Amino acid sequence: CALLSKAPLNSDQKIGDKNYKKGQTADISELEKINRFTLTTLIKAYSKEIQKEYDDLKNHFQNEKKKLKAEHDEKLEILEKDDILPSGVIKLVKVYIATKRKLKVGDKMAGRHGNKG
Repeated sequence: CALLSKAPLNSDQKIGDKNYKKGQTADISELEKINRFTLTTLIKAYSKEIQKEYDDLKNHFQNEKKKLKAEHDEKLEILEKDDILPSGVIKLVKVYIATKRKLKVGDKMAGRHGNKG
């Protein structure tokens, strides 16, 4: 919108409720109100340089959006992959076994009130 509000129009246009003549600059508040479909037709009323700059910005934005979506999907896939169990398994239980030791006289143990040193 900032790009379009500074550039003069090449033809007469109606943006929102206002009519603009050739050579006038569009009001930024009117440009912010229009939807993207109207914006694509409106962009044709500007010079070729502005159209090219707009297309470059649009393509850059779409590429960044694709990168973010791919990264998001990749992270989701990693999270979902861990939940898949082999066929025939209903529930996965992991058991960690500690080693048993015999107690001897003199071994320190935490008593009724914890280990006070």
